[in-house]
Amino acid sequence: MKNTRRRNHMDVQADIIRVALDRGGARKTHIVYGANLNFKIVKEYLEGLLESGLLEIMGPRYYPTDRATDFLEAYENLVSFGETTSVPLVTRVTNGLCEVM
Repeated sequence: MKNTRRRNHMDVQADIIRVALDRGGARKTHIVYGANLNFKIVKEYLEGLLESGLLEIMGPRYYPTDRATDFLEAYENLVSFGETTSVPLVTRVTNGLCEVM
């Protein structure tokens, strides 16, 4: 059965980074379709990811930085932890990025 919960900001950020990582750099259109978002939403997320140093842009393509790879690894560890425990994870948005408290 498909997971029907809504994605939070951190989920969306991870999806965008994954698309860029899997493609070795991705155009905005590829990110829109790969992360299942619309152009307006992607624009906002890309601006935040660029400002936070998780993505860099060269020409028309967005590339994940080393920091993005670290973020994705930490995110996947957090998701894995959340699946193995009943402790709720609380997040807050600061500067376009979610933080775990």
